[in-house]
Amino acid sequence: MKGYNSDYGGGGSSSSSSSPVNGKDYNTAGSSSVGKVDSVSIVADAHGLPKEGTANSVTKSYKDGKLDQERYYGDDGKTYLDIDYSNHGNPKMHPKVPHQHKITYDDNGKMHRDSSDMEVKQMNLDQLREYVSEGREIEFKFNGKKYSITYGVIDGKDVISFCEFYQETTEVETVDELIKVERDGVTVLHMLESITEEDIWIY
Repeated sequence: MKGYNSDYGGGGSSSSSSSPVNGKDYNTAGSSSVGKVDSVSIVADAHGLPKEGTANSVTKSYKDGKLDQERYYGDDGKTYLDIDYSNHGNPKMHPKVPHQHKITYDDNGKMHRDSSDMEVKQMNLDQLREYVSEGREIEFKFNGKKYSITYGVIDGKDVISFCEFYQETTEVETVDELIKVERDGVTVLHMLESITEEDIWIY
């Protein structure tokens, strides 16, 4: 996805090499899953990070002036680990901050986060199904309120969890159920179809 939101404190993106590598200017979460890192880059206001990057590197993404995510790239330049420094407004599903997602790839090369260059002007149902199938968390703004779609396990079942930030959550098992969930009389599908890329963040 392209696009940046002035709500992050800027109108575009920025990136730079950060010299402290041996000094470990990364992985403040202390994850043992982090491999070799030869370079660090920094971006601000990004609405999504590329699936591939510089081999053996990490990209640190800042939101509202705070570290929001670190994405790690392996020897082949493919993402192998995300560390999220946010609970996506849903502490019920993400009580631990930071938390990490290991990345796997299926036989078709499709990336999955355990539980891009994205050209999205408006979210449609097919895109939503794809993101959910990949386990990609979604944050968006609609009518001045922030919402998130994230994932967890309840009573041994995988669930999709939707909420307004820090408000009551609704858990469902399928996308078809998710799109019918309402807040203030408006369905999730209508919200997503009504907003532009400036108001959505894909993790």
